[in-house]
Amino acid sequence: MGGPDEDMGIVNIGGLKGEAKANAMLKAITKAKRHVTLSISGLGFLDETEVEDISDKPPTVPKPVPAPVPPPVNPETGIVSPHPIPVPLNGKNKPDWLAWGSTILAAIRTAESRDEAEK
Repeated sequence: MGGPDEDMGIVNIGGLKGEAKANAMLKAITKAKRHVTLSISGLGFLDETEVEDISDKPPTVPKPVPAPVPPPVNPETGIVSPHPIPVPLNGKNKPDWLAWGSTILAAIRTAESRDEAEK
């Protein structure tokens, strides 16, 4: 208590010029000062200028990443054979490269060595 405090205010200035840009920058300064004042007072919550910035849209939930398919193992030698990871298709029947990359990353993260990750 009683120590220094600071905060920041952010506004979108994309596409603004001149006086409109200057007013937006001043709005950011005002937000920062209001934040720090509320914080010092122990009232660190959103104020009326920030509530209008909250979207009415529900947050998007990312799709779950499928578990990686284990590579085939030769039961006699125990050697893991290299295998291609197929590219899944999205709802529009087009390659879903994000899901494919997530599968690759999951396989790399579960590898116990560099040699295992390269297979």
